[in-house]
Amino acid sequence: DTAIHLSEERASLSTIQRAEQRIFSIRKRAKNGYTVGSGAGLYFLSEDLKHRERIGYRESETASGTRVVFTTLEDARGDLWFTTGGGISPLLHRLDARSGTVDHSGYLQQRMKALCGEYIWVMMEDHRHRLWLGSTNGVCCFDPADSSIRHYTHAPNDRTSLSSNRVRSIFEDSRGDIYIGTWGGGISVLRGGTQSFARYTREDGLAGNTVSGMVEDFQGNIWIATLSGLSKFHPDQGTFRNYYTPEIQSVGFFNSHAFLRTRSGRILLGGNGLLSFYPDSIRDNSPEPPLVFTGVSINGALQRRDVLPSDTITLHPFDTYISFEFATLDYADNTQLQYAFRIDGIHDDWIQLGRRRNCSFSELSYGTHTLKIKGSNHDGAWLGRVLTVTIIVVPPFYRTTWCIALIAV
Repeated sequence: DTAIHLSEERASLSTIQRAEQRIFSIRKRAKNGYTVGSGAGLYFLSEDLKHRERIGYRESETASGTRVVFTTLEDARGDLWFTTGGGISPLLHRLDARSGTVDHSGYLQQRMKALCGEYIWVMMEDHRHRLWLGSTNGVCCFDPADSSIRHYTHAPNDRTSLSSNRVRSIFEDSRGDIYIGTWGGGISVLRGGTQSFARYTREDGLAGNTVSGMVEDFQGNIWIATLSGLSKFHPDQGTFRNYYTPEIQSVGFFNSHAFLRTRSGRILLGGNGLLSFYPDSIRDNSPEPPLVFTGVSINGALQRRDVLPSDTITLHPFDTYISFEFATLDYADNTQLQYAFRIDGIHDDWIQLGRRRNCSFSELSYGTHTLKIKGSNHDGAWLGRVLTVTIIVVPPFYRTTWCIALIAV
């Protein structure tokens, strides 16, 4: 039992029209309840999710004439910021907490356009009361205290830069670290006090490289929703645990900002419906599945299936081609299994195979080589065990040391 399920409170939203069922943003209010941005405007929801109230701003008040609200943010002053789309230009609005009026003057917008482009996808206020705004051209960090703006973008030759300019979500954890979720680039983490990012992608164990949003549980784990599945990230270890349950798949692509943790620790994720779970109720995988060799072929002919990690494979002068097959014996969901290989002295890094369960080599140099294979479980986490096999390539007699010495004489 994964303890992940579609919320039973769905019935309480049955009076919302079809356009409103497209939920783009869920935010906890400083007071009771939640703020929801939807396809039909901005709403307040009660703490028990049973009552709703549309926020009083008229469609005619927005220059774009749109009712769609993509993201919302309640700042430390109590003012509510929200973005709309569908018109000629993007709009950033502020609902004044004291007057109750909506400001459509485009505050920040003209300055941000030059840096972040034509669309503001995400907003976040950090513990220093700075506003982080993400778009298709990176992230802008605006500090109201001095009106300064810092712009973060992707630099192709700099692995400490933002992993992608297409930003889908921004999140600050309890340590003050800033997490940037991207479309296709995984996550980029800006540690407190630094200006360089640490990147995490599917190669590092993340469920997928397109990240919709993130939320932290009471244990300090970061839950990351991707296009491929749900990941639990352990910041101290830098490791991931992934989940691909039918309930998660039924929600489909999670909408950016439709993520929150309630006072009780319950996590809510919005997409094609509402997913809810208590993190401490999730049961992780059974012990690590075995990774085994399933065959070795030389010159295209199968030689044996029972290859042991301690075995030595010898290639003679006419053996020009060798291939290995292998598999992780994890039957929960073998479509998610990943593999990689390397040969010591030839490859500096692991060569990613994706789901392919074989690797081949031709015309290896003469001498002794050590081939290493690693695999993942269905969560996408790399297994602790690495398969190792020794390959000895025997040179032809005229390339042997004694022959060369004899010719030299």
